[in-house]
Amino acid sequence: MAAAAAYCTQCCAVVAVDGPTEPFHCPHCGGTDHTIITAAQVGAAQELADAIGDGYLLYDVSGSSAGLTCSEAEVFCGFLRAYGRPSTADGLLLDHAEHDDEGDSHGIDAEGKVFTRA
Repeated sequence: MAAAAAYCTQCCAVVAVDGPTEPFHCPHCGGTDHTIITAAQVGAAQELADAIGDGYLLYDVSGSSAGLTCSEAEVFCGFLRAYGRPSTADGLLLDHAEHDDEGDSHGIDAEGKVFTRA
């Protein structure tokens, strides 16, 4: 039974592992470079998801999500979707796209990943 998780730095997959010292081979891409995800990191990520879950924190920090760069908006949207807050992610992305530079196009693909097409 897996006791920990690792983040593959090659393909960005999160993979269950038996421990931090075992040889790592990502089942998605075969990569060996990874970072162990600790229980404290998982807890902190959940706390962050709860804190920004309604979207107000992001607006308070930047005035609107237009204050975020495209990549920052995408990271927050992906994070919110991963923590079960797709409507907040969609709202953030919509606000960002409405106030962003002309010509940038943001969206969410069929797999739920946020993307920018410039």
